[in-house]
Amino acid sequence: MSNSLKGIGVSPGVSVGPIRKVINETSTDVIAASPREIFEALIKVGEDLEQAAAKIELDVAKEVLSAQSMIAQDPALVEAIGARLDQDIKYPDVRADIVAAFAGFKDALLAIGGYFAERAADLDEICTRLLNKLSGNESEGLVLTAPTIIVAEDLTPADTAALNLKFALALVVEKGGPTSHTAIVARGLGIPAIVGCKGIMAIAEESEVLVDGRDGKVIATPTENEIQLRTSKEAALRARAAAVKGPGKLSDGTAIQLLANCGDADGSIRAVEAGAEGIGLFRTELLFLDRQTEPTVDEQTEMYKKVFDVMAGKKVILRTLDAGVQGEHKLHRGFLPVPGCSAHWFAHRELHRAVGRYVACEQPLVESYMKQLCRHSSYKHTCSAEPRHDQGTAQQ
Repeated sequence: MSNSLKGIGVSPGVSVGPIRKVINETSTDVIAASPREIFEALIKVGEDLEQAAAKIELDVAKEVLSAQSMIAQDPALVEAIGARLDQDIKYPDVRADIVAAFAGFKDALLAIGGYFAERAADLDEICTRLLNKLSGNESEGLVLTAPTIIVAEDLTPADTAALNLKFALALVVEKGGPTSHTAIVARGLGIPAIVGCKGIMAIAEESEVLVDGRDGKVIATPTENEIQLRTSKEAALRARAAAVKGPGKLSDGTAIQLLANCGDADGSIRAVEAGAEGIGLFRTELLFLDRQTEPTVDEQTEMYKKVFDVMAGKKVILRTLDAGVQGEHKLHRGFLPVPGCSAHWFAHRELHRAVGRYVACEQPLVESYMKQLCRHSSYKHTCSAEPRHDQGTAQQ
């Protein structure tokens, strides 16, 4: 029996091939720099991330990279570093101050929770990139020229953007969970992936392994019998899944409608082919993307007619134009951030106080986030706290 490792399977499938390692190391060199040099390096980090976002085709990774680029250029982050290094001189070693500034900024985001807490993890990568850029120890990334099992301690969206993913047979990382960047990217690519696989980095480079993304198992130097057994099992499961058609129901016979989420006529066709019993969410805002002008009424009517014809009497739920809330990806739809308010009454005193403390901490960060978004607006005018009648708005 071959040696095996166990992790969490996050994208099903079986692949066999040689491993290549993505090595991410934070420079430990002494970093002598002035505040100006730090801020210039931080701007360059943001530009690098923006270029990486433009290069990668996966939308989920593109959005994360765009968000990281904006965080790197956030004035609040610059202020946090400037508060520790407030003299216009070349400091002998700025590493500890930079790490502390990022840690304080990260703690503030974690305290708020929600969307901001999700962004907090990105600060670690930005900090690492900044330290490596200042020390001149930036990694050139892994060059792939043949089908490969990619392994890493952790795989960031920026790492993913630097890889030639057409050669990726599977992804395996020591860290991460089911909602990590690695899991999302792998599912988007349709390749096997395992996260939380302790010991994967100890396997020698170029060693042949089998990756079973459904069982979360990595087998080093698999035998022909093991390869045949697992590939056959995976093929059978996929065939069984492909044969399943609607209508949806539970094991006790309770009917459960299987409704699709789509945004165009082609999507509705694919939904029907996959056995969908209707459309639970037709995202009408997608009709407005990648256009210089909004679609005409006739164009929209034609699109909706195609969808209704395809569904032929099945349920179709249309969501009217949704600018959405919280998200830099709303900017390219022509929407600007404006503050939103809501009034709530809590009978429970402690809950009332807890929410009050949360809102008090959240407000300055929301304001900082809005200012940051405004700087990336395509409009000439600087957006204010109040919505403009001649522009779209999206609450933050």
